[in-house]
Amino acid sequence: MATVVEAPSSRGAVPTNQAIGAPATGEQHFRLDAVDWPSYLKIADGIGERHVRVTYDQGSIELMTTSYRHEWWSDRLNTIIKSLASELNIALQSGGSTTIRREYLARGIEPDQCYFIASARLVAGPRDFAPEDVPPPDLAVEIDISRSSLDRLGIYAALRVPEVWRFDGSVLRVYRLNPQRQYEERMQSDSFPTLPLERLTQFLSATRDLLDTELIQAIRGWVTAGFNLPAAP
Repeated sequence: MATVVEAPSSRGAVPTNQAIGAPATGEQHFRLDAVDWPSYLKIADGIGERHVRVTYDQGSIELMTTSYRHEWWSDRLNTIIKSLASELNIALQSGGSTTIRREYLARGIEPDQCYFIASARLVAGPRDFAPEDVPPPDLAVEIDISRSSLDRLGIYAALRVPEVWRFDGSVLRVYRLNPQRQYEERMQSDSFPTLPLERLTQFLSATRDLLDTELIQAIRGWVTAGFNLPAAP
């Protein structure tokens, strides 16, 4: 069975506030059920470098096309996370949207962004990993401006990713994996323990019109100011 869904602007699984800017356009989710693992591999590997995200969850496969707005927010958070790690002296290695999959779990996912922190030195440098051999990242980022028909948090939990950030264009939520392998929403990130998350959401909104080159300087000033935004003129 195949289903094509034109993506709305928020997900039903986790309550969200209205996203900043116009609703997402150009994003579609195409789902197939009753897909075995070999067929998933053929589809995922056949897509190659095209801009389609492939997710697999115990027999169901979803193909997602992403919009410019989706990719803009993904890159924006990536710039902020790497710059914050540098400013706060946190060892970090970005993994981008590297595919992570495990046949024995019958699950596979491509995060918007992922990062190795505790295991950063283990993956440093240019190298090749088979998707089955990629170690679980310490942090995954999900841009949540459109709805997935699959339980992406459940996939991350099965893959034992300790922390997931979900951003809907307005609100950032942080989930931490508990000993029962379920995610709990947290008010603080274990990956960035000194970072006040409510101020990060404010910073994301306040700097959305900055160019990437301007953003990096703004991050440096924001950290130096103790995560306080400058007063409005």
